[in-house]
Amino acid sequence: MKNILKTNSIRVKRPEKPGTIQKIETTLGMMLGVDDVKASEKGNLVKVRYNLKFINYRGLEKKLQDIGCPPANGLFTSIRRGFINFTEKTEIESLKIDLGRDHLGHFGH
Repeated sequence: MKNILKTNSIRVKRPEKPGTIQKIETTLGMMLGVDDVKASEKGNLVKVRYNLKFINYRGLEKKLQDIGCPPANGLFTSIRRGFINFTEKTEIESLKIDLGRDHLGHFGH
């Protein structure tokens, strides 16, 4: 499967502990498939560039939750999250190729 590069922003709840922003950048940056992480206290935003072949948006949010910096919850955020998760799942599924069938769904000769 080819590389599928994504860039998304995740709004998080205001960190309670000092040094959390650096911890976010370090922890997410060490994950397989994550190319770049920029976390900002201004707006409580984490911008992540990642390879969908290895990690997805849901996995990034789970890791943020695990390190004590949960994603924000709100109506718009929930709708956006659902849309991103749906499109990522659809994109992965559309790239899977059944080599035993031709483009019309018939089995090979």
